[in-house]
Amino acid sequence: MTGATTLTRIAGHRRKCGCGGCRARQARYLKQRELAVLRGTWQYPVPVEGVAARLEELLQAGWTVAQVAAAARLSTECVRRLAGGPAVSRPATVRAATARALAALGPRSRLAPTVPDGMLINPVGSMRRLQALAAIGWPQAELGRRLGLATTPMSTDPSITAGRARAIVDLYRQLWDVPGPSHLAAARARGRGAVPPTAWDDDTIDDPRAMPSGAADPSAARSHGCLSREYTSGEVAFLSAAGETNENIAARLRITVKYVEKMLSAQNKARCLA
Repeated sequence: MTGATTLTRIAGHRRKCGCGGCRARQARYLKQRELAVLRGTWQYPVPVEGVAARLEELLQAGWTVAQVAAAARLSTECVRRLAGGPAVSRPATVRAATARALAALGPRSRLAPTVPDGMLINPVGSMRRLQALAAIGWPQAELGRRLGLATTPMSTDPSITAGRARAIVDLYRQLWDVPGPSHLAAARARGRGAVPPTAWDDDTIDDPRAMPSGAADPSAARSHGCLSREYTSGEVAFLSAAGETNENIAARLRITVKYVEKMLSAQNKARCLA
């Protein structure tokens, strides 16, 4: 029988176990509770509904049960019970400390030191970071080299280890505002739908429900072999903001310098009228 060590029983022992070890833990817990009540520091259990709603929000945002448990310093069994399910009965109340631990979890807690390197987590944020770096000119081979890998994990793997996710976060922090060396890599990535780092918020990039903002949609990038006007306008604005000259922008997008100047002028007028 498996389980987690709690305040009142040893790991693997059934509830209300009568062995010497479990009885000692139960007696110690009751004594500590009595002292806390006398001192006025005892916190009574809270209804499970609010705690369960918070946990559901975390799971919807891409957290795994094991990741929540590690970040909040709770047992995986406890988090599974709070998550509920067809074969799991959710308790009516939960310890106040458990409620506080779950409420304290935020974007910065996803890869807290308590989350082991080998734990499998949701790969969405890692994929978005690598794609965003590719969108500003960093080839996959170079990203892989900097990560110490033969290739970058830009596939549709259902999970990624926390250790590798940490390495990708560190690399992203170093390069998010540094244009890469390859215009071709950027064009290919953006043509496949990748958006630059400026389109993502650091607090929501790991949330599967989040959408990028401030970037042109390249889904209809080509029509009869030519770039659509909307896509071209977005590319011109992005490259100009990145410091590219009008000549380089024209050469990269295979349009005339005069057309680049016309688009930039129209964008400046639109901003002035806004």
